[in-house]
Amino acid sequence: MFWSTAWSPCSMVRLKRSAVSALLILCPLILFSLDYQWPVKNILLTGTFGEDRGDHFHSGIDLGGGEQEIYPVDQGELIFFYEESAPASRVPSGMGNFVVAEHTGGVRSLYAHLQESTEDARNYQLDPAVPLGVMGESGSSLGVHLHLSVIDSDTDNIVNPLLILPPLIDTTHPNISGVFLVRGQEEIALDERSEPVASGRWDLRLEMHDQSEHSYYWPMAPFRVTVYMNGSESVYMTYEFLSIRDGTHYLLNTPGFSHDTMYISETRISLGEINLNPGETRFEIVVADYAGNETVFQKALAVR
Repeated sequence: MFWSTAWSPCSMVRLKRSAVSALLILCPLILFSLDYQWPVKNILLTGTFGEDRGDHFHSGIDLGGGEQEIYPVDQGELIFFYEESAPASRVPSGMGNFVVAEHTGGVRSLYAHLQESTEDARNYQLDPAVPLGVMGESGSSLGVHLHLSVIDSDTDNIVNPLLILPPLIDTTHPNISGVFLVRGQEEIALDERSEPVASGRWDLRLEMHDQSEHSYYWPMAPFRVTVYMNGSESVYMTYEFLSIRDGTHYLLNTPGFSHDTMYISETRISLGEINLNPGETRFEIVVADYAGNETVFQKALAVR
């Protein structure tokens, strides 16, 4: 059974976890700035952080809204400027025309897929009120949009821009379309299961996506996924930071999820292995978006 914003015995656990997570996230970022702004006037969110992009996590957010001016998220200094017409060098593939700014506290912001010649490379000091470019479709792009990435240069972690930008009002809840247990060739849909399942280790998989009133494109990644089994938290996954280890991106603050170990398809993810003991196992899976909207799946499963 699926529903949204439900209260349960696990709700207090979620509140405590959310409060701790918020402190861990916000305290370092408060040291950087309290004045970050959206880089566009017409905000249309078309892609979120951590989405499946074929062979990698999406390392930022995408914003549509047509050919509009792009502004730096904060005052700072232009530290890199690249145009596709320039000789190729060691630059991120597919970014097209892009600029990188550095702000207080070592925070860097990257603006990609710009129109060509939209920034004077001699203008090193950036003013949030002065445009640094115009939204375009250079590089690997399916249409006019801005790709925005935020990097903490002190840790080399990539930060979800939604953690530092002003909040968007969004009342649309994420969608959970299926929860599955997988072992070998056997797959069990939990919402349809009434008979007992075999005990032992299973791969827990979740079919879900976020849907925002600010987007009319493809399904987006959520912000947080939490799994409770018999009232105890067994999985806590947040789309907050990406770290790089041995050339591979991992979602930070998760049980070591890389793109290849996590994504089964664009909207189906593996939450790792769980162990089912004989008796009854009560599942509660909570999917939350960046605005705090939650969708909850609950199931009491008999295990033989």
